[in-house]
Amino acid sequence: MNNLKLRTHITKFFSDVFSSAFTANQIKKKYGERYYDDINKSRILMNLNRILPLSIGIFLYQIMVIIIDFYTGFYDNNIKKDSIQLIKLTNDIFLSVVCLFVLIISARIILKKNYVYNHISLLYFIFYFLISYSLHIAIHLEVIRGAPPNSIYYLIGFFAFFPVLTFYESVFFIFHNTWRLFRITTLTGDQNLFNDLHIILLIISGWLIMFYLRSSNYKRLFYQLDLKKLNEKLDTLSKTDPLTNLPNRRYLDEYVRMKMPEWKEKSSKIMVLMADIDNFKNYNDFFSHLDGDDCINAVASSFTKTLHDHEGLESVVARIGGEEFTVLVEGWKTEDEIRLLCDRIRQSVEDMHIVSGEGSLHRYVTVSIGGSIYEASHEREGNDSIESHYRLADYELYNAKKNGKNRVSIGSYTMKG
Repeated sequence: MNNLKLRTHITKFFSDVFSSAFTANQIKKKYGERYYDDINKSRILMNLNRILPLSIGIFLYQIMVIIIDFYTGFYDNNIKKDSIQLIKLTNDIFLSVVCLFVLIISARIILKKNYVYNHISLLYFIFYFLISYSLHIAIHLEVIRGAPPNSIYYLIGFFAFFPVLTFYESVFFIFHNTWRLFRITTLTGDQNLFNDLHIILLIISGWLIMFYLRSSNYKRLFYQLDLKKLNEKLDTLSKTDPLTNLPNRRYLDEYVRMKMPEWKEKSSKIMVLMADIDNFKNYNDFFSHLDGDDCINAVASSFTKTLHDHEGLESVVARIGGEEFTVLVEGWKTEDEIRLLCDRIRQSVEDMHIVSGEGSLHRYVTVSIGGSIYEASHEREGNDSIESHYRLADYELYNAKKNGKNRVSIGSYTMKG
């Protein structure tokens, strides 16, 4: 039984490793471009964030190696005579310069958030290529000197744990590094590098770990993105009226908070409207609540269409409960213009000719609208607030209802149908 479990775990591990080659493609096939592009961008940014501390660590390590080699007399005075010592020093300096260069560029990209994803991919690909090439030189020098090829562990660990490469990038580095290592033994005539079975196993294990971690990172990015999309969807639902798909009061409050700095900076004037369907209770009682829902939807569509047809304005229509709506309009130039627009909103509802039923003062469904003009510059001076204009607009709505309904009331201005 234990042997069966062991074989199952081993089979699953290798299945995960080799199926990871197709992880990105599987996501693309299942979800299309919706997740694929986002996951790819997240992977690129992950690599960017990884090479920043990695370049710092390698740079400091190489500087330390150079200092220690000089301090311990590794170079002595024979550096001009011994080409191996000169090549090692040059290689250490080259590795330090590469890391410093990449460190500066990656830090600049992260700080400025200037994410050109193709350029970032090219940056870390060149970084990993140059690091691997420098490590090949270090391994070559160690083999020539007869020293243990410790840099091979450096190379294996570097590529096994740090980058999250695409399938083709992974294959490139696997073949490139493996071919270079075999090439080193061929050129030096020293076969000891691959005579030790544990080194060969380490190389193979390094590539397997690389694919396995690549798969794990892809899956983790996918689940993170999936959760983020779900949270965004839930957030949108929490700010949307389920009947009309209009924004609700929560969205309206966030919209105002977001726009307030801009309004204050530009000293904008905002028309705050409160609208209510006249005799809506009678409509529900005479027809049905389902018909009432249809009526609310029709009125909501009428509001948004009328505002959309009026060019040059920015507006938001929110259903704040029952048959009540709040409308914020900015970008108008004169009070006559915005008053005329308010009456068009009222008229557009009546022009739909939705029969109102018994108990209504009018033949068709109508709305009453109350309005108040909010001036952001006044709030900046501490004299006013948009919340107070919600109350003023609601008071004007009450006046419109009291004076016969199907009319617009804004201060001393009243227009009736």
